[in-house]
Amino acid sequence: MITTLPNAALADALPLLLAHLPLELASSSSRQHLPIAARSLLPFVRGLFELRLDAEADQVDLHQLVTRPEEWRAFNHFIAHHAPAHPSWQQLDRFMRACLDQASPLHEQIRSIWLELDGDLMAQGVAAPSVFAGFKRNQHLHATQTETLRVLLPHLQPSTLTQIDAVKRAADAAGVWVSHYGAMLARPQAAVRVNIHSLAHAKMAGFARALGWSGDAAAFEALIGWTRELGDIHVLALDVGDQVQSQIGIEVFFRVADNTIPRWRALLAILVARGLCAPDKAAALLKWQKLITPTTIDTQWVDWLIVENLLTRPDAFSALHCSLHHAKLTLTPHGVKAKAYLWFESKWLA
Repeated sequence: MITTLPNAALADALPLLLAHLPLELASSSSRQHLPIAARSLLPFVRGLFELRLDAEADQVDLHQLVTRPEEWRAFNHFIAHHAPAHPSWQQLDRFMRACLDQASPLHEQIRSIWLELDGDLMAQGVAAPSVFAGFKRNQHLHATQTETLRVLLPHLQPSTLTQIDAVKRAADAAGVWVSHYGAMLARPQAAVRVNIHSLAHAKMAGFARALGWSGDAAAFEALIGWTRELGDIHVLALDVGDQVQSQIGIEVFFRVADNTIPRWRALLAILVARGLCAPDKAAALLKWQKLITPTTIDTQWVDWLIVENLLTRPDAFSALHCSLHHAKLTLTPHGVKAKAYLWFESKWLA
């Protein structure tokens, strides 16, 4: 039986994870910033590596998932005492305080908070997060989303707020929902990422056009066509400013995480055939799905995990669970770009 392992330090576990991350996916130079990024995040191990799949791209971004109120409290304390000196952390602190306030609609209605540190910014010495807030789907959805923008991005232009409201109304009319907002706090001029969950492929192009999206319609129709049968869950990712921007993405998820290697192999074969994924990267991705334990490594296990075992769980041993999480295909002004997201989490294995 596998259960979540608390209090694991991401910075300490990172060398074990990187030892199992093939160099084809992240070169030595692209991973140099990751220890600093890990020390800038909370002391537990649950997150993603974000990887570009074309042959020329060599950037790794680090994500961390925060889901529980006790983690929110820990994060609030971390920001106050340990966060890097960048204004974005103060914005995040304000948001986390609102999530902890029982009088705020955010307290009960925020389902998840993803933090992301971008590799290109970390390489420049900028440890500033992007924040993705996930929402519960219920009668409080719109109020929660409005409050999220008010607290997290208080200086948004009225035209941007109007455009985001238009996206929410369109999602309601289509019988789907806006599942996440993404705020790129380190990039002040960035649009807000708005994710629309479970929109049928047949409706995606019309949905975007109705909102004023003016990108390459033929290229988007083609992307919709060949991604239709990939995965079980699809999320349309829009970048929204005073208008819906031309860059548009489709995220692809599989429902059953433990038996998806054949389907991932098929997805990656399509990406390779279309020139969107280097063959060596496709092969390397399939090696990520594994359980890392003290018996599967050649180096010493992390000291704090050994102590944690002895003090709290002598009936179990610690492990790092790694799996393929999802893929994303984004239509940009320079064509379609593919990414893969690699999940990792510390576990007790009994």
